Amino acid sequence: ETVSFWARGGEMNYYFIYGPELIEVVKNYASLTGKPELPPLWSLGYHQCKWSYFPESKVKEITKEFRTRKIPCDAIYLDIDYMDGFRCFTWNKEYFPEPKRMIRELAEDGFKTIVIIDPGIKVDNDYPVYQQAIAKNYFCKRADGALMIGDVWPGKCAFPDFTKPEVREWWAELFEGLVEAGVRGVWNDMNEPAVFEIGTFPEDVRHDYDGNPCSHRKAHNVYGMQMARATHAGIKKFLMPNRPFVITRSLFSGAQRYSSVWTGDNQATWEHLWIANVQMQRLSVSGISFAGSDIGGFIGEPDAELYTRWIQLAVFHPFFRTHSAGNETTFEQAPWSFGAKHEFIIRKFIQLRYHLLPYIYTTFWQNARTGTPMIRPVCFMDQYDP
Repeated sequence: ETVSFWARGGEMNYYFIYGPELIEVVKNYASLTGKPELPPLWSLGYHQCKWSYFPESKVKEITKEFRTRKIPCDAIYLDIDYMDGFRCFTWNKEYFPEPKRMIRELAEDGFKTIVIIDPGIKVDNDYPVYQQAIAKNYFCKRADGALMIGDVWPGKCAFPDFTKPEVREWWAELFEGLVEAGVRGVWNDMNEPAVFEIGTFPEDVRHDYDGNPCSHRKAHNVYGMQMARATHAGIKKFLMPNRPFVITRSLFSGAQRYSSVWTGDNQATWEHLWIANVQMQRLSVSGISFAGSDIGGFIGEPDAELYTRWIQLAVFHPFFRTHSAGNETTFEQAPWSFGAKHEFIIRKFIQLRYHLLPYIYTTFWQNARTGTPMIRPVCFMDQYDP
């Protein structure tokens, strides 16, 4: 007969929102936490991603297949292997010797290039991003004053304190080079923040918290969103007059103001297909409509029917992207991977997505203007029908 809520750090604030219509509750919640900006139209098209497409010849091979097979696709992603030793804001010159030329050629073929950026900054005294953050005291520290050092993809890493306004401003400026190279979107990953072996930050890590110093117990839930916020600011500044596109793995209430989201490292199972459907509805009525799952599952290999059904479901999710952990296997998770029969069906449904774009974009405009969720559980359409 009792329900209780508690918080690991900081106070809890309660808001009571009375409808009585469910849709009015969500609209008022959106007014409280913020409404999104309209995204670029291309971001609502189909996206293709893998861990990882490299070198340049592989990227060109994949994009050529889409055009040859007449399967619509607007965006191609570069995962962590495009970087020099996984150092953020750098390029692996062996894999991508001329990124600006490559991205221009992809753009001429109708593809927007999106790159991944993680919060972990490699501990390397010859790495300018690390040098700048050390000089300006921008990294998170432990309670005893030592840097918060953790193992991520580059090895030993330090982590910017995105809860500090000056750090967010500095981080935003770092995107000038990527945008200058032609990058049109940024994908924030590992920003829970994730740390190998221990999971995330220890609770004694300190944060500025916009001038209200606190421990990680209080800052954990907003850390990733503040990274997305800083990323959005940088992309928006340097991409003008084009609209920014950001995707994040970690988020909190209000993240819709800065970023889209995907639901993380799911599995190639029918259960996770079902979960994706539930997740999209729950995110949408929580103010976060611009969301999607990794089509086909990130971990493991889907069979032909599972991948095809996932495409058919994800056509109706605002963020529409295939992504897989393909670096561990020779399997290519793409619309043509399962033979001509399934390619025909998948092409038809991706084409359907593009036929629906005016409707989807109008729905997004309604979401941005009034806060109405783009995806609505049936009860939101008639809550009085038992």
